Amino acid sequence: MITSAAALVAWIEAALPEADPAAFGPWLAEPPGPGALAAIVHIRIESAHQPPRSACVTLSAHPLTDNHTAP
Repeated sequence: MITSAAALVAWIEAALPEADPAAFGPWLAEPPGPGALAAIVHIRIESAHQPPRSACVTLSAHPLTDNHTAP
């Protein structure tokens, strides 16, 4: 069970694909560029007396060198 915002972030980080740290930078909330890894996170919040809300975040891990070719 996720009990805090920190636990939610930790869960998202654990669910991201592994990126080779020698080939890719950290996951950032940025649009993917050429050769970047990308993941889209969808969040929906439903609570009493509020309309449902949702957000979508694109995370990217950019290649560290220009000559990297994505798989």
